[in-house]
Amino acid sequence: MLIPSALKLMIKHRNIFPANGKIVDLGDQLLYSREHATQILPALAPILANPNLSEYECVSIIYKHLGLGKRNCIDYSENADIRINLNHSALALPGLENAFDVVTNQGFSEHVFNQYAVFECIHHICKPGGLMIHVLPCQGWADGQGWGHGFFQYQPNFFRHLASINNYEIIDLSISPFSPSEKIYDFNPSLYPAIANPHLLNEHQASELGLGSANFVSLLGILKKPTTDQAFRLPHE
Repeated sequence: MLIPSALKLMIKHRNIFPANGKIVDLGDQLLYSREHATQILPALAPILANPNLSEYECVSIIYKHLGLGKRNCIDYSENADIRINLNHSALALPGLENAFDVVTNQGFSEHVFNQYAVFECIHHICKPGGLMIHVLPCQGWADGQGWGHGFFQYQPNFFRHLASINNYEIIDLSISPFSPSEKIYDFNPSLYPAIANPHLLNEHQASELGLGSANFVSLLGILKKPTTDQAFRLPHE
């Protein structure tokens, strides 16, 4: 789902998106809120106000506004452009290798049990020099009717090691403590423990940033694949 913090991240880095670049979403990405989107992108308010547009179409319009081109969707649902069960490797499927300039993983991979297959797929379908955008649950997320959200949450360390072993450049690593709010902060190792453990907050963090109330913390990242293609590798710690 394209939540406000994810939209702010994409706007922040729109200058590095290739003009008319091919983008693919993992999952049937819908717009979280037209109200939030039009506050962030007022120029799109008249278009997004059209009640005949689906939330999926709204996301396509936003991507086009940010300078991106044809959009595709990879999912196991019947409506997907490319139908794949990502609990299994996508490497054998024709026409996907190095196919996309931008790959988004916005609230998708935490719902896939086979983490190797999904992150291998992201690497496989992203062009050399392309961008991989991740917006994922990090701390909290005790929703899901009391069972929690999805199967996994992600530490910043996950992307640090994933990037290191695969020679990805970390363009951005940010935290959104109040997801789906548009508020995002640059990742700071000295601040992160306080977000996860509110008793460590200092007075400024608690009173000015309000971090003690952060129950839905999202991790946002943009990774750039190296221009020389290489096989996907698993990190070790």
